[in-house]
Amino acid sequence: MKTNNQKIYVRLNFLLTIVFPVISILQGNTTVFYIVYLYWWQELIASLLDRWYYKHKDNADPTVLANPLGARLFLLFVYFVFIVALFGLMSSWGNIHQMRINLLVFLFRDVLFNINLIGIVLNEWWLRQKMDGVRHHFYNPFSGRMMVMHISIIVGGFVSVFAMNHSPKLFSSDNIWLSVLVAMPFLLLKAFMIRRGEEEGLQK
Repeated sequence: MKTNNQKIYVRLNFLLTIVFPVISILQGNTTVFYIVYLYWWQELIASLLDRWYYKHKDNADPTVLANPLGARLFLLFVYFVFIVALFGLMSSWGNIHQMRINLLVFLFRDVLFNINLIGIVLNEWWLRQKMDGVRHHFYNPFSGRMMVMHISIIVGGFVSVFAMNHSPKLFSSDNIWLSVLVAMPFLLLKAFMIRRGEEEGLQK
């Protein structure tokens, strides 16, 4: 039963974090900021839920640090500033269409983003209810899905800066392939982590 629950979670997670964003970005309705901001929110939600279940479940592992959330929240705050500055503003500067999408997403006025986010909240909560536990090493800010944030932000930021310096006109056009190029590190790494089953690693 637990294996089936894990499989359902992974499939829904793949649908919410890979398939839907890819379809939207190919239609020109999604930006790189949309994707990385969605991943940021997923990690924040997962970290908060892990902390809550760790404190309220009787089977909490006593070897886990007493206050494991601080380091993750600090890194997520740093990432938040970086994501808004680079992917929300700089990479879309001069492109009114993308800036409008980014603003609507940031203010939670983008319907598709809100639906996606609600789906992620329900999926993360449902898994912890069914599995009666938290992720392995959820206290480690350099493990699991946080590596998606670490690596993808660095690679995505490099691609964005490189493209802005060498082809600045692309950022003021409606060329969706540039968004696909910048988003690719996020999507590929996220898909790889899901395929490895990292998100199935929960403490019993």
